[in-house]
Amino acid sequence: MSLPIRISTGELWEFRGQRLIFERELGDNFIYFIREQNGGPFQIEGALGVLGWPDTQWFLDGLRTGDLRKIAVRDGLAGRQKRPSLDDDHAALNALDPRARLRLFVTRGLDAMGDIPRSDRALTLALSRLWSEHPEKAAAFKGKPSTRSVRRWLNGRGLPRERALKDMVALNGQMERSCRLPPTTRALIRRWAFWYWTRTGWSIVDAYARLAKLLDYINRRRRRGGRLPQLDQPAYETFRMVVRRQETYEAYRLKHGSKRAKARFKASGKGLSAARFLRLGCMDHTVLDGVVVIDTDWMLPVGRPTLTISSTCGRAASRGSC
Repeated sequence: MSLPIRISTGELWEFRGQRLIFERELGDNFIYFIREQNGGPFQIEGALGVLGWPDTQWFLDGLRTGDLRKIAVRDGLAGRQKRPSLDDDHAALNALDPRARLRLFVTRGLDAMGDIPRSDRALTLALSRLWSEHPEKAAAFKGKPSTRSVRRWLNGRGLPRERALKDMVALNGQMERSCRLPPTTRALIRRWAFWYWTRTGWSIVDAYARLAKLLDYINRRRRRGGRLPQLDQPAYETFRMVVRRQETYEAYRLKHGSKRAKARFKASGKGLSAARFLRLGCMDHTVLDGVVVIDTDWMLPVGRPTLTISSTCGRAASRGSC
């Protein structure tokens, strides 16, 4: 049974005070929502007390009881309405944020393609199509943005087909920001980030899984008490950034040993120098964007070509040139 109404990717919904962004239907009557607050997946507790994806029946029950409701798109952009007022002076806006033109080019171009799924694969294909259809405009930018950035721009910067350059200006340093996660969750994130750096053989994914399991346990206990609010699970990227901010020489030594810590943080002696020609060689590989190789037998795209450039160095290398 599919959804009874048409829902577009990126639409904003609210379920019992939580703002959710619809992503797509997963098949087998399951639905994929993400939390607007932290970008993490939205899951519900099943009959056996195990978290899982919401399904079509949950959607219908929420509409019937009023727990689930659709929010107007303009209501979903309330966060950006707090920013300082910006006029339509394009020169001033470009000086304020040079990447605003890239965001405008990408969002308007993808809006013109219709309802595009927000998956990494769909956005990657859409960006390739945009770069191939508008090569002159695309040439003004250094390269394609990441799919994660594009997804964030589409959801939070202007209305579809009504986007303006002032909507694309980054808000860094222009408004006061507050952390959306409660102090309890922030303390748990720091705790498990420290756990990662003190355990050999465990990855960031392992530490994040332990954090998610602990939050799930705390939320079950809180539901039994009925007084304390639920703790949202932070996005993996949020946790990874906290882990990387804790990376120091001592933390790296505990994780990987003294030898690898010295190689990463300490000076490693003099650089290489060439005493004669052809003693040192340099090679670089670059994937060419906007170019595709076609198999003429099957008339299918093989992929993007790779440009390999190599050079050799002589005595001049010791003076910093090659």
